Amino acid sequence: MPTAFAWPTAAQELRMLSRSHVVVVDAGRSVETPCEFRCRQFSMFENPVIWKKIQADEETSINIMGNILEPFLATRRFEVVLLSDHPRYQMSLRITSM
Repeated sequence: MPTAFAWPTAAQELRMLSRSHVVVVDAGRSVETPCEFRCRQFSMFENPVIWKKIQADEETSINIMGNILEPFLATRRFEVVLLSDHPRYQMSLRITSM
């Protein structure tokens, strides 16, 4: 059951709406992982959404804002998309050919 939305305090300007989930994908398929949030004044420079690959004790950033980082960029399989409908935003990471 959805809960009512209340604006966060000034110290907590960003409120995440997406829930954690596990994605199981067959080889060769694509997957999209959305991150939905609300923010009064969103700036990708001040509040970057960053996806990270975590494996064992290693943590690697996949993107910074709308830019895919190496070594992920070289694969040409990653894409970041921002959808804006102020004050609601959705940033998605799409991975093709898993």
